[in-house]
Amino acid sequence: MATLDSPRAAPGAAPHPSSDVKRADELLTQLQHTPAEADRQALRDEIVTLTIGVADSAARTFWYRGIERNDLTQVARLGLMKAIRGYDPSVGAGFVAYALPTITGELKRYFRDQGWLVRPPRSLQEMRPRLGLAQEALRARLGREPTQAELAAWLEVEEQVVTQTRLASRGFTAEPLGPPQEEGQGADCAAADTYREIEEWESVRPALHSLTDRQRTVLRLRFVDDLTQAEIGARVGVSQMQVSRILSGCLAQLREQVHAA
Repeated sequence: MATLDSPRAAPGAAPHPSSDVKRADELLTQLQHTPAEADRQALRDEIVTLTIGVADSAARTFWYRGIERNDLTQVARLGLMKAIRGYDPSVGAGFVAYALPTITGELKRYFRDQGWLVRPPRSLQEMRPRLGLAQEALRARLGREPTQAELAAWLEVEEQVVTQTRLASRGFTAEPLGPPQEEGQGADCAAADTYREIEEWESVRPALHSLTDRQRTVLRLRFVDDLTQAEIGARVGVSQMQVSRILSGCLAQLREQVHAA
């Protein structure tokens, strides 16, 4: 992939400070009222300089999933430029709130297009995040790894579908590119991937919005911030057992709504 440079675009650029975000919003408003293309391009360049960290931070969330880091960074920066072109300052809650979904959408499309070594049928591609969701829900409920029969019953599919989905997943480039994980990290990383895959599966987004604020907070703390159940309990003011019940309940709710979608 061709490299996309910017005035301060270095791989792994630090996230943007609030002053840069505020300045970028001001320049985007100015851009709307600037007719000369040369002046508009100069403004775009400065906005990219101020917000390049938004793109690079988004790209880092997709590391260790089998795609070259530089490719992900370039895709994210292209998404940033797309966001700059499409942003309307009169609508929404600021540029970063608009840009992040645009950038993440570009990354997800690229990841879907490039992530399969051998592309299986679409039904199995769509089953993969559902299977991950079922595994995590059953782990929380049973306190152990679920059997293939239990997964099939939870998903209301034949065991053969579970087998085929697992085989198809082996053609997905999900092997980490970085240092080996410490013992015990694999399941948590898989759970974090599952949470991201829940987000990228279009039919489950309404289900996520149906959760309570507390359920969404617990999901985020567990699968994004990577806190233990005990740490989550201390953060939200409930016991570890209650955290386990919240996780089990909201994952079951998501599973039911996904299946009904």
